[in-house]
Amino acid sequence: ARRDDERTGTAALERWLRRSGVTAPIRSHGLAGTGIGEALLSLAADTDADLLVMGCYGHSRARELVLGGVTRTVLRTMTLPVLTAH
Repeated sequence: ARRDDERTGTAALERWLRRSGVTAPIRSHGLAGTGIGEALLSLAADTDADLLVMGCYGHSRARELVLGGVTRTVLRTMTLPVLTAH
């Protein structure tokens, strides 16, 4: 199991970033009790981030009404510049 984690988890992400010339701390945070969009913005504020980079995509209207939308939440309530990619 550990080998799989090293290839697909945070260790793999960190190696990929380093190969791309990016040295950045990688942290895991629980999202219990809050929406993901709010948690991302809260983490950005807590770490004094200058920019939030995130992938974005949409779901059907029905699914977003039931589950909400991270992209929509972040873009409506952003407190820092956000770079999005699809």
